[in-house]
Parts: sequence; structure tokens; C-alpha cells
Amino acid sequence: MFSSCLVGRICPAVLVLLFRAASGSFCDTPGESRWRQVWRDDFNEGALDLSSWTVDLGANDSRVRDSRGTADNVYLDHENGHLVLRSQRQRDGAFNFTSGAVQSQGKRAFRGPARVCVSAMLPASAAGDGANPGIWPAHWLMPDTKKCWPTNGEIDIMEMINSDGQLHGTYHWSEATCGNNSQKGDHIAMPKDWGSTFHEFAVEYTPDFVAFLLDGHTYANYSKDQVEIFDVPYYLILNTAVGGPWPQPVDSRTVFPSYHVIDYIIWNVKTSSGEEALLDANKNDRAEETRVAREAAFARKEGIPTTTT
Repeated sequence: MFSSCLVGRICPAVLVLLFRAASGSFCDTPGESRWRQVWRDDFNEGALDLSSWTVDLGANDSRVRDSRGTADNVYLDHENGHLVLRSQRQRDGAFNFTSGAVQSQGKRAFRGPARVCVSAMLPASAAGDGANPGIWPAHWLMPDTKKCWPTNGEIDIMEMINSDGQLHGTYHWSEATCGNNSQKGDHIAMPKDWGSTFHEFAVEYTPDFVAFLLDGHTYANYSKDQVEIFDVPYYLILNTAVGGPWPQPVDSRTVFPSYHVIDYIIWNVKTSSGEEALLDANKNDRAEETRVAREAAFARKEGIPTTTT
């Protein structure tokens, strides 16, 4: 749908017509106590926030697979407030494709219990579901630790291959051995508008369960009796891989450029009752400090003597 746009950018007039499928976010928790937002990015600033994100410039890795990650494939659509990850049929050294990926490793990583929500519109093909071989968008969490994969887990919030309209949510882990992958996951058919409308992909993970959601509705839930859950900080990856071991190989049907558009990310953590009480106490202390400072400033302005205790 974007092939008529110049210089490889999404047409703003087209994006204005797009809308978010859900009116609210699963991560908006005004009525729920102890949930605290620790990170939100609506991509409304003048540039990508490099204090939170690193642009992937690797090649043949788990984020871009059979392509090279380049900085020009990661950009902000300023008119609409979106992050765009573009994939192209473009020669770069030994690679025939380039793509876009960002990650928050070493910059933003949080322990659970947590809720992570990503609103995105995924790469599609006008020829129909499954007619985009080799395109593999993903939103996933990796442990910000030095342990080998997958001994501290991996949480795949969203994956889709070949633009086939199937959403996959998967949890990976290993009890002790590097490379010895155990996994639990499920997949569901996306609504028919998945390639032209923003949908929210989310995960909630606690010491007791890992649950995957689409537009606020849970479609997979695994208890601690089914999977091993780790108390480690996780960081976020947003990417589009090209090729790799799971999708079909790229062929003449593959749409280039392909666009993976992210509207927002939200990360909430759940505090313990003790932490919540401490946060409330600190908030009250700051309010009292502000009140005292204002009264002192007023007294100085009016020449009113003050006393200290």
C-alpha cells in the first residue's frame, strides 16, 4: 500500500486514515492498585530516544537474520508519531537485503511482575495472507544478564511469518543447559485488518504465570507449573527479520519495501505492598516539603518573621 510513496517513506496522507484497533491499552491501569508505569514511548519527539534505544547495525543475527540492519531503515514518522522499521531489497556488502531493528539492552530493562504493551501495524501484502515470504516482524523480551540462551528465558510477545495473519506468542526457557530450548506458545488468527490497522500486542509475566494478549484479550496463559519463570530484568527488542530458519525464503512475491510501524510501547511493573507504601510515603514527604517551601517563600515576600523548630 506504500509503493507509490517517494523516497521510501510512508505517505502521511495514508497513515492519517489508519487508527488504533483498541480504544485503550491493556497497560492503562487507572483502577488497579500497585501497577506503576516505568517506561512509555509514543515516538512523538524530534528524534529516536537514544537514551532508551539502540539501533541494530548487525548482520545475520537474530534481529535481522539474512539482512543487514541499517540506521536509515529506522526512523520516526513525525507527522503521526510513529516508529517505522523498514525492510528493503538493497545490496549491502554480502547481503541482498537491509532491515530495521531497535533494542533497549543496557538502557531500559525491568524485573517483573510486569505488563509490556506494543501497538503496531505489521508488514502486509496486497496479494493476501501468506504472500510475503521471508518477512518476520517481532516484539520480544530478552534477559539483560550474562547467562547463555535460554537459561534466563525469552518472551516473544509477537511474531508473524510470511505475513500469514497468524499471531504467535511464545515463552522459551531452559532449566540449566545452554541451547537446550523448552518452549510453550500458541497462535491465533489476527483480525482481517491487521495490515492496515494498529493492534496491541502484550504480555503479562509474574512469578506465577506468563500470559499473552491481543487487544487486551488473553489468548495464551502458562502457569509456573508449566514453565520456569525467572526473576531477572528483561529488555525489549522491536525488529523485522528478513529470511531466517522459520519463514519461507524470500522470492518474487515478497513486498519491498516492507513497513513495520509502531505507535507506542508501554511498560508497567507491579510493586509489592511495602514498595507501594514507601512510594506513597515519599510522595507525601515531597508534598509536605513543597508546602513548607511555598509558605516560607510567601513569608519572605511579605516580610513575615518565621521560626524554626
